[in-house]
Amino acid sequence: MLSLDDDLWNALLGAYGIPYDPRRLLVRLRRRPQLQSVVRELRERLAGEGSVGTASYAAVPHLLRAGRLDLALEIETARYAPGNPPVPGWMRDDYEAEWVDFLKGADTLGEAERLLLQEIAETRREQIGSFSPLDRALSERVN
Repeated sequence: MLSLDDDLWNALLGAYGIPYDPRRLLVRLRRRPQLQSVVRELRERLAGEGSVGTASYAAVPHLLRAGRLDLALEIETARYAPGNPPVPGWMRDDYEAEWVDFLKGADTLGEAERLLLQEIAETRREQIGSFSPLDRALSERVN
């Protein structure tokens, strides 16, 4: 997981390929996960209209730890849409490990979250064809 102290955030891109550093809002979100003004800006800047970027992916572990599965799922769903960049190689292992840890530790998921995870699992099988630890964790949660 990319530390909030890392200057690499300054070089990351959010939705629409626009440079975006969400650290200030991620810190606020950790303190108050239901603060709608923060959630709204993060949603617009990290997953606007289904567009995501490297800042979006770097934010996912922080969103999961703040309890914002909704935003993390928006980003993960958009990850597979045409025109969006892949998760960069330097963050892929940590990104997927954070998802695996979350999925294994989540007590209950709502029906909407379960359906989105099922859609993500199906998309990964169609587009990637691999069976990574993330794919195993997704299968365990949706079946």
